[in-house]
Amino acid sequence: MSFSPSSRALVLSAVACSSGSLDQLVYTMDYLNRAWPSDAEFEWAVQYLLGTGLIEERAPLRFRLTKQGKKLWKRTRGKGVITRFIDLVDLLPSGEQAAWTLDREAYNAAIHDYAGS
Repeated sequence: MSFSPSSRALVLSAVACSSGSLDQLVYTMDYLNRAWPSDAEFEWAVQYLLGTGLIEERAPLRFRLTKQGKKLWKRTRGKGVITRFIDLVDLLPSGEQAAWTLDREAYNAAIHDYAGS
């Protein structure tokens, strides 16, 4: 299954702009994009970002940029959110998906808690 490369850019941006905890990622994705990827799309984006070495999981459902991820993020500094997403999509390296599985219940609960619905 394949999803939009912009989802990878959104998750990378959310990791870069937050503490990296799941609840903060949900908040930040909403702030940046006024939407969240589906649980399947979020999982796909994280698998890609882990597989390309741009992020790492430092605790369950808690992420941070790697040295490589920080370098990529800095390349888009000083740009608006939309331009940054477009640039990130173009700059994202090709790579393999990491073997990682999202706790869908936790992801959907984080969205529910944030959105209050």
